[in-house]
Amino acid sequence: MKKKNSFEKKLPDIGKTVKAILKKKGLTQTALAKKAEWQPPTMTLLLNRRNWEIAELLLIGSILELDLLDYYRAAPTEPMLPANQVQQGLDRIQKLEDTIAKLQMEHKLLEAKYDGALEAMDKLRK
Repeated sequence: MKKKNSFEKKLPDIGKTVKAILKKKGLTQTALAKKAEWQPPTMTLLLNRRNWEIAELLLIGSILELDLLDYYRAAPTEPMLPANQVQQGLDRIQKLEDTIAKLQMEHKLLEAKYDGALEAMDKLRK
């Protein structure tokens, strides 16, 4: 069995969530399996899993008339990077954008000088 990382531990146990929904709706696992056109043991295996494939979420969600992905959207998450590192990255991006703009202006000036020099050479040749 695969070891759960800290992010996975924060996600909802969708199997338990769906079991609670079934209970609330008065629907059995066998009835859900039949609607999904699955064998009951397959449904039991799915409901005992913490994480599901997207196709499973969509199929069971459509049967239950719910968007099961909403349970993941509402899951508490923490930023992948601390706020100060995010700000440092944004500051670096801004500096690079400023440098790019400056280099583009210099490039245009050099092009203009080059074009002017070519025109001057053409006039000298004539």
